[in-house]
Amino acid sequence: MATFHDTVEIIRKDHASQYRVNARSFRIIGHALFDPSFRAVVVYRLQRYAYVEKKETLFKILQFVRALIVSVEVSYQTIIGPCLKLPHPQCIAVGGGVIGDDLLLYQGVTIGATWDFSDFDGRSDEKSKLKDGRYFPIIGNNVRIGAGAAVLGPIKVGNNVFIGAHSVVTEDVPDNCVVAGAPARVVRWLQ
Repeated sequence: MATFHDTVEIIRKDHASQYRVNARSFRIIGHALFDPSFRAVVVYRLQRYAYVEKKETLFKILQFVRALIVSVEVSYQTIIGPCLKLPHPQCIAVGGGVIGDDLLLYQGVTIGATWDFSDFDGRSDEKSKLKDGRYFPIIGNNVRIGAGAAVLGPIKVGNNVFIGAHSVVTEDVPDNCVVAGAPARVVRWLQ
């Protein structure tokens, strides 16, 4: 379980990676109050802490704050490593999953599950079936996701990956590459 001290340390790392400055308390508080990008990150981190530590009152207050002043929907059940950056925090939806360190999400990104329609028409959609007991993606370290992109289903996105704007990723993505398109495919390998 994450302690409050661990949460503050992750917030310090988020702040340092976003602003490239020494993380002093007054700067962190100022940015959390006045910068919508960093405010979204802080609210997510605190809500995740409240969820893990079962602090229901704090959790509900943060849920209200998120709905009122943050236009980013990141599920408290999502596990995201340090150095989360949201340069344009508008219309971002992260429904769940496990995400590594140093993630950059632009506006309009969706990370979530696919739906199994077999309950409705008797047919089975194999792509949306559980993989290892999960519906949501696992995203590696040092991943950049462009504006309007969607990463959907129980897939794995490797380390050092760039996902192009408006791409739709529904298949596993290897390490060290750039993917783009709908459906997404590797367009370049990184060294």
